[in-house]
Amino acid sequence: MSSMAKIFVVVNLAFGIVAFGSAATLLGAQDDYRRGFEAKSDELKKVTLEMQAKIDDLDLQRSQQSQKASEERGRADTLQASVDELKTQLAAAKTANETLRSSVETFSKELQTANQLNTSNQEFLKRLADDGKKATDEMLNAKSTLEKEVANRVGLEQQVTELNEQVTTLAAEKGDVERKARELEFWLTKYREKYGSMDVSEGAPGVVMAVRGPLVSISVGSADKVRVGDIYHLSRGASYVGSIKITSVDKNLSVGQFDVNNPGSGAPPQTGDKAAPGSN
Repeated sequence: MSSMAKIFVVVNLAFGIVAFGSAATLLGAQDDYRRGFEAKSDELKKVTLEMQAKIDDLDLQRSQQSQKASEERGRADTLQASVDELKTQLAAAKTANETLRSSVETFSKELQTANQLNTSNQEFLKRLADDGKKATDEMLNAKSTLEKEVANRVGLEQQVTELNEQVTTLAAEKGDVERKARELEFWLTKYREKYGSMDVSEGAPGVVMAVRGPLVSISVGSADKVRVGDIYHLSRGASYVGSIKITSVDKNLSVGQFDVNNPGSGAPPQTGDKAAPGSN
């Protein structure tokens, strides 16, 4: 074998050794890389599983939070509805309270007026009873006196004359009693107008402006809710004058026909008399 051939064989052998060493080195590095990659891959999978578990846990928490938020919104809506209902009830209660307060004030005023009227009626009835008792006592006294005079047959004509005078006096007193009874009916009518169920004129009270025969003009008219057909009672101080029936109405003046068949103790009417609405 020539020297060149030997050199070539040695070179080839060296090259083979080098190639084999390089291949072995490459295979070893590849195996190390594979094991490292698998380790990294396992670690990545573990981290991925941990992250997925955290994501699932966060999703669960978010779902629970969403459910709680939904429940809280439901409770908030229910509370808002309750608050709205309570506001409505409170407004209704305030309205009812104002109405009740107004009714109580009105009733108190009407009760005070009724008490005053009732006191006046009781005083009048007492006076009427006293007058009736006085008249009865006088009649009994007159009867007793007449019986004595008839028994004695002394001055019979004189006693008869005195008895006639007493009868005349009693007749006059009877007229006074009848007038007082009409006055009582006037106040009782006003009481029934205030508290009864009769149809009472809505017109405002006024005063007599002029009197022409049976026609009486008063100071209120259609602007004061006076209507044709309304009844107005006339009074002068504590005396009952009578009543008129409205026959014509202007804006601020009305004219009525005086009831001459039922005059009061203060008849006839005159300017300045008070005119109060009564029952129709």
